[in-house]
Amino acid sequence: METSHSAQLHGDDTLPAEMLGFLHLTAAQCTARDQRADDARAHLDEAGKIAARIGECNSMRMHFGPTNIVLWRLAVGVELGAGGRAYEEAARTPPDVAAAALKSKNRTSMLHFDLARALVQDGAQRDAEAIRHLDTADQLAPTRIRNDPIARDLVHSLDQRARRRVWELDSLRRRFGIPERG
Repeated sequence: METSHSAQLHGDDTLPAEMLGFLHLTAAQCTARDQRADDARAHLDEAGKIAARIGECNSMRMHFGPTNIVLWRLAVGVELGAGGRAYEEAARTPPDVAAAALKSKNRTSMLHFDLARALVQDGAQRDAEAIRHLDTADQLAPTRIRNDPIARDLVHSLDQRARRRVWELDSLRRRFGIPERG
């Protein structure tokens, strides 16, 4: 992947750089869904360079910057099936979602959702943590999370592999409208 967009990274107006960064993030997500890991990482790296250069920005309320790069690295790692590693990387540099860089309940909810997905990929021994993150995601943005088919599948998977009933999972299952296993 070749980029020659340095002109957009100069000056006081950061919007062109932010948009370029978001294009790289979107490309990273798309290539990750196609399981093109090298391309996904290259796009993440380009977006990271832009974010490092311009810092935390919020043009058009999009919250582009180093904090959001951490979140996208996690999401892309999950898409690539490397949830355990992506979780550990995010834990090494935990994003400050309460900071001015990311005052968004929706984005914070998606962080917890991606953390839950990563933990489920890492194995059943992390299911209790995954349930807590999924519950937090649901509390922050219930309409979005409960209607997300991936979230619904995640609750179903957690329920299917649970060795014993736990009230937190039962609560999630009821809120998501997923019937008890028979």
